[in-house]
Amino acid sequence: MSGSRGEGRRREELLLEGKSAGGAAEALVAGSSSSSSSSSSSSSSSSSSSSSSESLAFLSPATQAVFAGGPSPEEEALRASESLLRGYLYGQLANVAKAALWWSSFGVLAASLAGAPLGVGALRGPFNLALLLLSPVASVAAERASVKTLLLSTTAARCLVWGLLVPAAWLAVYVHLNNPTLFLPLAGALAFLDGAHVAVANAVDADCGGLETLGQQLGAPLLGAPLGALGAPLWEALVERYGRLHRLVFDVSFVFFTLPVALALLFAAPFWPLPAALRGLLEAHPEAANRLAMIFGQAFVFSILSLLSLAFYAWGLSGGPPGGPPGAPAPGP
Repeated sequence: MSGSRGEGRRREELLLEGKSAGGAAEALVAGSSSSSSSSSSSSSSSSSSSSSSESLAFLSPATQAVFAGGPSPEEEALRASESLLRGYLYGQLANVAKAALWWSSFGVLAASLAGAPLGVGALRGPFNLALLLLSPVASVAAERASVKTLLLSTTAARCLVWGLLVPAAWLAVYVHLNNPTLFLPLAGALAFLDGAHVAVANAVDADCGGLETLGQQLGAPLLGAPLGALGAPLWEALVERYGRLHRLVFDVSFVFFTLPVALALLFAAPFWPLPAALRGLLEAHPEAANRLAMIFGQAFVFSILSLLSLAFYAWGLSGGPPGGPPGAPAPGP
């Protein structure tokens, strides 16, 4: 009886051991299957990502950036390179305000310098002659020389002519020596010199293709190539935006800049502090005292705007082509 009970217990123990072993085996099989499924899923995801990257590998970097949802390399380069163009833009805006003042007041200024309407022809003739003769040469010079150098030299020369030489010649020759006959040829020569520099400056101005020329000379810092190589749509959009701003400032300056400046110079003329020698000279020539405000006031404003342009050109145009000094022209093909 006791022997049969012992055999029954042993059978129960064997059954329990078999069940536990079977559970462990099932758990092992389940774990291995889950790990294999996870590894297969990870391998499939990695293969899919690698396949997607391989599928975009034949596209250009700009197109890949579009598919990735970010800006293209050209857009990044253009954004970083706009800082190189701001100096040119701000210098041009000061220059265009100066041009509006100069063109609107040239007739009155020339008549004031000569003391008669004859001065308009005496100054306009040599100025136009210089433009006619030197404009073709200026276009060739703009293609070969540095835009920055041309902007600095022409702006400085015009500042010297109208800010110093013309008023000094009028005061010394016309007023002090009382020799209008000698002053008119001298003023005409200075006007011809100014026209020569305007011919060169026109070739690099924003409204005459200067931005395109500058884009071929200033290197884009991220691309290592001229700015004009950033792609037609991006570059044309930038040129159009700068052109609209240039035209807007030029048109607005005729109404909202030249008129207030003229009125300010007119009302401030009696309060100008003059040196004793100049005051005595004007007392001896009272007819010249009435023209002093126009001549020296225009020279003062012209000089201030020229100095602003020079500052923007000198410190703003700091970029250069790869492998060349700042502001140097890009190497030819």
